[in-house]
Amino acid sequence: MIMTHKYIDQLENYHRKLFPDELKQLLLEQLGEEPEYYERSEQDIHEQSRHIIYHYFNPHVPEFIDNSHSVHLNDTTNDDPNDFSLPFWVKLK
Repeated sequence: MIMTHKYIDQLENYHRKLFPDELKQLLLEQLGEEPEYYERSEQDIHEQSRHIIYHYFNPHVPEFIDNSHSVHLNDTTNDDPNDFSLPFWVKLK
């Protein structure tokens, strides 16, 4: 499956906003041709276009988030009961 003008119209209805021509062109450039070694599904097109649209309208949001340092509630790698250090993403005022 590839991105078409008809699919862009459906996306505009889904998102309830008219897309600028620049965004439409970007979607067609990125998703308008089938990749060489596989065929995109409708879900692939939907998710990839959602990602492109979100970052077009929210350019200040980082495109990739590094989850390699995420801490889970059951994480017991630090067994020291006296260590009260905060994770690197916590910033105190």
